[in-house]
Amino acid sequence: EELVQNDFERIGSHVVPPGTALGAGVSETAAWELNLMPGTSVAASFIDAHAGGVGLVGADLSKIRELEGFRTEIQNRIAVISGTSTCHLVS
Repeated sequence: EELVQNDFERIGSHVVPPGTALGAGVSETAAWELNLMPGTSVAASFIDAHAGGVGLVGADLSKIRELEGFRTEIQNRIAVISGTSTCHLVS
């Protein structure tokens, strides 16, 4: 219930594509706390498994065809995406 209070104020309700620049970059306080330069760019991210899925379907495997029996077709791929959780993605 907390997340929906005040029209999702705590987490926001404006959705942007991954890679979109957010705000004016890292604030002075955050820069000091994280040992970064103030204004360091900040962008919207992917959720780890979703980013892994993009890599799974977009990977160029043509250079490793020399492995006997290795198949590069999209329907023959599996990936284990590890982050804060683990997902098994199959295409």
